[in-house]
Amino acid sequence: MISSKMMIEAMDKLAKWRKLFWSEADFQFSLAQVLCDMLKEKDAKAQIFLERPIPTVTDDTKVKRRNRYIDILI
Repeated sequence: MISSKMMIEAMDKLAKWRKLFWSEADFQFSLAQVLCDMLKEKDAKAQIFLERPIPTVTDDTKVKRRNRYIDILI
């Protein structure tokens, strides 16, 4: 759904809109806002989620692993 060209365009828009980010979460949220605006023009049904957990699959039941997270899921 998101092409490399679209991601570059989003980063360019973000760079013009914000020069400084206070944290990774601030950057993620700002990038998600820009992507959301761009996606609404193309697909009104698109959804964006931040810090979405992905369960870790393991065959060994003795080893408990933490979930991994995707920063931005579209």
